[in-house]
Amino acid sequence: MLFRLIVLFSILIIALFQSSPAYAFGKKKPNTNQVFYSTPKPVRLVTLDQIGTTPFHVPNGQHEPTSLNDNGGIDLVRLMHDATVDTGVFQIETSGAGKPCSKFLLLRSGISVLELNIAEIGLTIGYKGTVDSNQLALAGIEGSVNVKIGKLLMNFSVADCSDTNCQTIVTSEAGVTLSGTDAQFMFDFSLGQVGPRLVVEPRFQNAIKKAMENGMKKLALSTLFDRLPWFAKIVRDYDPQVPGLVWFDAGDSHNIALNQAFEVYSVTPSESLCSASIVIAHGHTAVVNNSSSVVQIDKAFFDPTAIKAGDIVKINIGGYTATPSNTGGACPK
Repeated sequence: MLFRLIVLFSILIIALFQSSPAYAFGKKKPNTNQVFYSTPKPVRLVTLDQIGTTPFHVPNGQHEPTSLNDNGGIDLVRLMHDATVDTGVFQIETSGAGKPCSKFLLLRSGISVLELNIAEIGLTIGYKGTVDSNQLALAGIEGSVNVKIGKLLMNFSVADCSDTNCQTIVTSEAGVTLSGTDAQFMFDFSLGQVGPRLVVEPRFQNAIKKAMENGMKKLALSTLFDRLPWFAKIVRDYDPQVPGLVWFDAGDSHNIALNQAFEVYSVTPSESLCSASIVIAHGHTAVVNNSSSVVQIDKAFFDPTAIKAGDIVKINIGGYTATPSNTGGACPK
C-alpha cells in the first residue's frame, strides 16, 4: 500500500509541474497546458543471421574458391555482434524461430563487394554481388605479397519475421574508404584457410569493422527504425486504487524515458495457438525505473479495468499531445 501511495504521489507531483507553469506578471495564461509525449526508442532484440559472402578464387593454384565464411564465419559473426551492440538500440538474442506463433527480428548483413589488388602480379581478386572476379583457378604464388583493399561494401537489413515469412522493415549500405598503409597488408595465399585468415588480418578486419559500424549506425538512425515491432509485458492487473496506472517490465536499461508515448493492448488467446490483441488505451511513462516503468493512461478506448498481467504495451509511433491527467483517461461513454 505504501508503494502505491509513493507512486501516486510521484504522478501527482509530475502532473503539477506539467500543468502549472510560471507566467510573467501581466501576461495572459495560454488556454491549454497540453504536453507532447514523444515516440520511445527502446532497445530491439534481434537474431543475427549468417553474414553473407561470395566464394572467390585466390592465387593459390586451387580449383575450389575460398570463402570468408570457411570456418563457419565465427570471426565475422563476432565483429557483427560487437557492431550491433555498440549502437545502443540493438541487442542480440537467440532466435525464437520454430516455436508456435514465434515472432522475431532478423538482422541480415553481407559483404556485397570485395576488391583486393595484388600489384606485384597485376591481379585483382574478390567479387561483386554473386560474381567472382576470376571464374577459373589462379596460378599459385609462394610467400607473402602486398595486398591493397580496393573496395569493400556491405549491406544490412532488419526484417520482421514469423515461422513462415519475413518482411524487411529497414535497410542500409556502408563502405569504407582507406588510403596509405591502412589499406595495405602482407599476406601469404599459399597457406591454408585463406578466407578465415583474411578476416583476422588486422588491417582487413579493421576495414570490415568500420563498414559494419557505419552500416549499423545508419540502421539505428533510419526514419523507419520506429516501425520495428517492440512490446513489453504488463506485470500486474489494473488496480482501481491507483486509477489510470499500468506497470510494465521495461525501463531505463531498455532506453525507456519519462513522457514517452505508449499503447496498451489487451491480449486474448484465440482458437488457434496464436493470441490476438486490441488496443485499450494510450498513455505516457510517468515513472521509469531501471527495469520497469509505469504508464499513466491519457485516453482509454475501452474499460481500462480489464487490463491484466500478461497484456502488453507497444510504442506509439509519432507520439501525441494530451492534457496531463491525475487519474488517467476515462473510457468513452
